[in-house]
Parts: sequence; C-alpha cells; structure tokens
Amino acid sequence: MNFLYAFVASLVFAFVDYVGYNVLAVKGKPQNVVYRVIQGLFGLWLAYVLWGFSPRAALGALTIYWFFIDDFLYYLYYDVLKFFKNGAGTAFKTEVLGDQVTWAWWTPFGLMRGFVEGKGKPVPGVDLLFQAAFGLLIALAITKII
Repeated sequence: MNFLYAFVASLVFAFVDYVGYNVLAVKGKPQNVVYRVIQGLFGLWLAYVLWGFSPRAALGALTIYWFFIDDFLYYLYYDVLKFFKNGAGTAFKTEVLGDQVTWAWWTPFGLMRGFVEGKGKPVPGVDLLFQAAFGLLIALAITKII
C-alpha cells in the first residue's frame, strides 16, 4: 500500500507540474520563479502529508521524484493530454530520446555527469530510462513491496 500512496502522490505532483509549468513558467521571466516556488512548496506539502500516512510512502515518493520518474510522468501528461501546446505528442521522443535533457542535473546520473563533464550537459535518454528503472526498484524496496 505504501508504494501505491507514493505513486499516486507522484501522479498528482506530475500533473500539477504539467499544469503549473505550462500556465506559469516562461523561461527567464519572473513567472518562472513564482512557478518554481509554488512547485517546491507543493512538493514539500505533499511529502509532509504522505509522511503522516507513512514515512516509507513519503520516502518512496521522494525517491521517485529524485530518479526523474515524475518528469517522465510529466511527459506522459504532456504528450497524451496535449492541453497546452501544438508540439505536444512528441516531446518525450524529441527531448528525452533525442538526448536534449539538460535539466536533469539534480538526479543521481545528472550529478555524476556534472562532476565529470560539468553542469548543463545533456543526460542521454537511455541513461535517464535506466536511472528511472533503478529508482523504481529502490522506491519499491523502500516501501517494502520487494
């Protein structure tokens, strides 16, 4: 049950990220700062609420977030729902599989690459997929599924 709580929280966070980013964020504009503050506070609130249900669920959700799985859920919403942009439908293929993701610097693989190559370098999509699979296994272990 803990993993279910963690995963549902990740689905909710990714949806709020999807809506918030596409409504509020404009790169280089003050709205982007507002969006990032709202996103961060919402993530902390969600982790706090989960902690009340189960610390393992909260740690599982934070693991899912750190291993870029929430971002994959964002791409799922973006490419499937297509609420905001005409280019939606191919973002995962273009950005992740096209090795264009530079904003994953805060993930485990992003941090490792940053030490070797410097921050701002794209993390290859295959690395992000492997990282997400590994993170999912860790989240499952944390929440006592396996």
